[in-house]
Amino acid sequence: MKFNKLIAPVLLFAALIVMHKSIWHTFFIYLNFSWTASFIVPYVLQVAAAVLLAISLNGILKKRNVKLSKPISILALIVCLSIGFWANPIFEGDISNDLEMVHLDKSRITLNEGLTMVALPGCKHCGGMIPSLNFLQVRNPSLKVQVAFVQDSEEMIDAYKGRLLPEIAVFYTEKPKLIAEL
Repeated sequence: MKFNKLIAPVLLFAALIVMHKSIWHTFFIYLNFSWTASFIVPYVLQVAAAVLLAISLNGILKKRNVKLSKPISILALIVCLSIGFWANPIFEGDISNDLEMVHLDKSRITLNEGLTMVALPGCKHCGGMIPSLNFLQVRNPSLKVQVAFVQDSEEMIDAYKGRLLPEIAVFYTEKPKLIAEL
């Protein structure tokens, strides 16, 4: 059986999965889409490519007189969507087993105006936000963007300083438990 008509949808779907975060999210931000739209559009395109792939498969199977063409196509759609959302989950959370509740008066903390990202050394999500912080600083030069580490790690602070714009302050907060309450 020749499945030449499936090559384009499969390649499109694979490209959308591989380039999801690195190109599409940034591409739509630079086209001045809103932050939410630039986050959602790659997922919509991924779903559309999976539907296109399932429709193409259904058409091929119907031409070949396969009796179970619809269930096979629906199964292919479910598998494609599962692969897509497994490769690019909408939410990636961290689970910590060292939970420590801090009950302090919030008035004891004064935050600077602007945007402060609280970072943990070795946090993949925090490191992944560096391009977004740089972009925010470029898009809004008057915004004070800073990164506060809750654990003293000169190595990580230097690594962040090397990747962030010079306008973005990177420092170790001396009161991490106070910030943890926020």
